[in-house]
Amino acid sequence: MSKKSLDCSHWAVLLLAAFPMAAFATAPFQSPAKPGAGSQQSDAATVTPNRGQAYYHYSLGHMYFELAQAYQRQDYITRAIEHLRQAIKYDPSSAFVNVELAEMYAQTGRITEAVSEAEDILKRFPGNLDARRLLGRIYVRSLGGENGQGVRRSSQSDLLKKATDQFEKITQGDPKDVDSLLTLARLYRLDNESLKAEGAFKKAVEADPDNDEALVSLAQFYGESGKTQEAAKLLEKASSHNQNPRLLAMLGETYEKNHEYDKAAEVFRRALEQDKEDPDLLRSLGSNLLAGEHLDEALKIFQDVIKADPQDANAYFRLGQIYRQKHQLAKARDSFRKAQALAPDSLEITYNLAKVEEMDGAPEEAIRLMKKLLDDTAKPDGVSYTEPEKANRAAFLEELGLLYRNLERYSESEQAFRQMMVMDPENASRVEIQIIDVLRQSREYQKARAEADAAVKKYPDDRSLRVSRALLTADMGSVDSSVKELKDMLQAKGSGDAEKDDEEKREVYINLTQIYEHAKRYDEAIDAIQHAEKLSKGKEQKEIVYYLWGGIYERDKKVEQAEKLFRQALEQNPDSSMTLNYWGYMLADNNVRLDEAVKLINKALELDPQNGAYMDSLGWAYFKQKRYDLAEQYLLKAAQRSLRDATIKTHLADLYFSTNRTREAVNKWQEALAEWKNTLPGDTDPLDVAEVQKKLEAARTKLAKEGK
Repeated sequence: MSKKSLDCSHWAVLLLAAFPMAAFATAPFQSPAKPGAGSQQSDAATVTPNRGQAYYHYSLGHMYFELAQAYQRQDYITRAIEHLRQAIKYDPSSAFVNVELAEMYAQTGRITEAVSEAEDILKRFPGNLDARRLLGRIYVRSLGGENGQGVRRSSQSDLLKKATDQFEKITQGDPKDVDSLLTLARLYRLDNESLKAEGAFKKAVEADPDNDEALVSLAQFYGESGKTQEAAKLLEKASSHNQNPRLLAMLGETYEKNHEYDKAAEVFRRALEQDKEDPDLLRSLGSNLLAGEHLDEALKIFQDVIKADPQDANAYFRLGQIYRQKHQLAKARDSFRKAQALAPDSLEITYNLAKVEEMDGAPEEAIRLMKKLLDDTAKPDGVSYTEPEKANRAAFLEELGLLYRNLERYSESEQAFRQMMVMDPENASRVEIQIIDVLRQSREYQKARAEADAAVKKYPDDRSLRVSRALLTADMGSVDSSVKELKDMLQAKGSGDAEKDDEEKREVYINLTQIYEHAKRYDEAIDAIQHAEKLSKGKEQKEIVYYLWGGIYERDKKVEQAEKLFRQALEQNPDSSMTLNYWGYMLADNNVRLDEAVKLINKALELDPQNGAYMDSLGWAYFKQKRYDLAEQYLLKAAQRSLRDATIKTHLADLYFSTNRTREAVNKWQEALAEWKNTLPGDTDPLDVAEVQKKLEAARTKLAKEGK
């Protein structure tokens, strides 16, 4: 006899010994009827109910089923089922044994008999939740094509309805059954019943507030529904007592979606403490450090990732982003090219390479790369783009439009934006604002106004579009009507979302500030910016407020007050290039603390090396220091980037006049006056015009005397 036979026999002997011998005398084995729903009832009348015999056959049935699982013996399965059916005969009122038989059918792949048995149980015992759970599980498995041979003829929608019906009744009968509530919620989601799904997920959490699966399931639902703040709260609760790296990673990803990068980084650190070898957790930590502008920490992490895996294209890509933000453009370009060699089909890498070329003063190369992206993603006429493909092409066209606009190639810029509008009609109103700005910069003011009017008529509920038109209208001279339009927006009924309504009001006050400042209505500008300050939250918003407020005082020749506001702006953001530049330019223009002015503007240029306005500011500061060679160097660079900027032309003219190049000075002052003549009233200061005219007359007089 084999060892296995000895074990089985010993097991059987022990089990049989547990029953009294009398049981054998009263219950000789009877062959059951053929399997099928209700077959046990037909024979029940011939057998005297006996719970002892029922238990005996039930136990033997379980023994044979376990033996069948251990030794893969089909005959043991047959015996197990026969004994369970015998148990039912001896105790026909027992729903428990009936459910066990149905479960056995299901576990051995006899789905038709399992369904039939479960349905028969429910006819006799409608409140039996175990039978409903079994039937519900069978329907759910069949939805996925798993073990569905008994119900496969049903359509997916029919199966979904049957499964949902069972789990609805289960959760009504047992409101604390968390597993069934979660299954019901997922079934609702399959049927696109989002509100019902949310309700079922919430009931699962209420039934067991510390159940991690319930918390995570509801969090996932919220995350996919865009309710990432609610998702984060649930995941925080789950992770407070469960430091599973997968759970922590989910929390970190949720913080990342909420743009809470520092929180995300901290959570990924905790996850790495649990699983130090997971490279994905390390990459996620690095990405959030980068997004949170902790550049040196992020740099070290991605350098470590590359050491571990030199073929990691994404790590090289992240290095490129870090170097770009650190303005180490040669290293950024090198990293992006290494990433491109490993992932030659990546659109994102090429896009970022174009951004580096733009920053490095090579806009034509940036344009070439953007056009290449558009060519590489183009489809033949008549072939439709997918939604992701449309989104990519819209992003490329937008960047191309901005590049052309910065080069003052306005016709090509407008064309790119109009193509973008076709590719991304959902954001057409936002693109209209870009087109209006291009037309304004190209000095096609009436065309810009017509475009704005048509766009507002087409998208009357777009506040940003209405604001854009109001700003254009004010600069064209109709200040009061623009102010009225913006104030009407302040009085309009809000959405009911207090935070959103406050943000919209803040934006209106910001734009009112700019209109009043351009119109030299400084008291009203200060009143508007004070309202904006009260509605500002976070350092970024406050930086903008103090920057604009300082600009009001600068325009009103109140230098001391302006400096105070610029300091406050830099307290919010020490690397605010626009504040550094404006402050430095103001000092230079007033011929005070020139060394400090140069230092401030130089720092602004380090942060934004290709900004023509900052080059002009630095050139002007050097001019005030009488460092004419440096002044000319930066003023000429600025003039190359802004061919139609009247202020840069006046600065060059002053430089030429001071270095005895009177005729060149006259030419530049004349060009400046011509530019001002073609600009909007809001973009021109009559005092500046009068001063240039005075200088021009003096220079002409000098030339006349020299000519005699």
